Amino acid sequence: MFARLRRAVLFTSAAALSAKAVIITASGDWDDVFYAAKKRLQPSLSRARKPRVVVLGSGWGALSFIQKLDQDAVDLTVVSPRSFFFYTPLLAGTATGTVSAASIMEPVRWCFPRSGHSRASFVQAECTKIDPAAKSLTLQAPHLSPQTLDYDYLVVAVGAVPNTFNISGVRENTTFLKEVEDGMAIQRTLLHNLERASALLAAAGPSPSAEVEAEAARLLSWVVIGGGPTGVELSAELTDFLRQEVRRYFPQLAPRVTITLLEATDRVLGTFDRALSAAAAATLTSLGARVLCGAAVTRVTPSAVEFRRTAGGEAGAVPHGGVCVWAGGVARRPVVEAFAKAMDPAGALQTSRHGLVVDPYFRVKGVADGSVFALGDCAVSGCAPTAQAAVQQGRYLGRAFRDALPALAQEAPPLAPFTFRSRGALAYTGGGTGVAELASLKRALWDAHPQKGGARGGEGATTLEGAPAFAVWRGLYFSSILSTSNQFRVAFDWFRTIAFGREISAPGGPGPAR
Repeated sequence: MFARLRRAVLFTSAAALSAKAVIITASGDWDDVFYAAKKRLQPSLSRARKPRVVVLGSGWGALSFIQKLDQDAVDLTVVSPRSFFFYTPLLAGTATGTVSAASIMEPVRWCFPRSGHSRASFVQAECTKIDPAAKSLTLQAPHLSPQTLDYDYLVVAVGAVPNTFNISGVRENTTFLKEVEDGMAIQRTLLHNLERASALLAAAGPSPSAEVEAEAARLLSWVVIGGGPTGVELSAELTDFLRQEVRRYFPQLAPRVTITLLEATDRVLGTFDRALSAAAAATLTSLGARVLCGAAVTRVTPSAVEFRRTAGGEAGAVPHGGVCVWAGGVARRPVVEAFAKAMDPAGALQTSRHGLVVDPYFRVKGVADGSVFALGDCAVSGCAPTAQAAVQQGRYLGRAFRDALPALAQEAPPLAPFTFRSRGALAYTGGGTGVAELASLKRALWDAHPQKGGARGGEGATTLEGAPAFAVWRGLYFSSILSTSNQFRVAFDWFRTIAFGREISAPGGPGPAR
């Protein structure tokens, strides 16, 4: 009996170790294991004088960078006006209530001890000025006077703001979808407009006037501008909400609701395989959305979105009653713009309007001593502004700080430059379907340090569409949620949506939270 018990224990232990090894391999964390062993054998790795590392931001790039740092080697401070990280792949679902906003939020202070940084500091404030000569920051916290914070090394990971391309009315008459508050604002407006339209038609009786019909049509016109993954997934969520909640609780309004997706280029999901782009557009159309490609927005008024066809030049307009979401392009945040202009007034090095131009080691060009770095959406590094790019960049720079920090300031640091390798792309297209472009299994599991690669899955990539792609979309995104508690919350949200439906009422009136 004891022999069988011993074999069972050995088998269970071996299985657990194998599973752990696969997880470490897939996440590219073997370097952490080796570093921990090396640190035990060489205690001198912990420096006597710890350099002060300040991280601006609390998104993908910032957290991935922090996870690779050694807290015994640096004095870490994180500064962000947002006291939480939020899981961006599920942000579109908060606009319709598929998932609740709380389910995708992780407190920054919660992340510190779980990343091995129990002694790290967090300051909830907005950075308004970066002074690389004095190596200091000016911070503005709510209801407090400005304060300064010194640093030895600065990592700018503040993300970006939506790019309006100077189109008239975009900032005043659309809602962006970049923050958790944006998703909540869209949901409030969506539900408020449904109730307004219902009350308007009920008061008009069985024969509403042309004016009432036009106003109801405007309130029930939902417009999404931008056919990238964010725009496509939000449109997909809106079609689900229409088919499931609106038809059930507002049956008289459902036939009047219109969902329009406007894209300036010739196809949605422009970075995906063309067949997948076509499949996404076809799925959205079959679910009730109108997909207009080659429609460049020229102006947004409080009641309509005006556009011009890029092929023939014909003008058109789509009414909207407040559910008008801008999901197109990114631009520099004010602090990043001011920093770039102050550091390089002539624009000889900082030549991009989208972010800080960096070298292959993420050092900001123009900072003489190489002490300022930039990651993620606020860095112009040749990568698309995606979560997976920010994660890879953060991990790379965190390893560089951990293994070669003093040498990073050298003209040619003793480490390989960063190169991005895409591991694929996913998008939800509504009705339990999706599109997926996945890198090969070898690439997904064994590339601990990214190699060169294009924007897509590359050689050996697998493309999926329909229900299989949706299963991959949900499985991969669910497994990547940071905490077990939020995995439970998201799983419960998905179950609640299927079993009981989404929320159909919200406190407060309509309007963006910004």
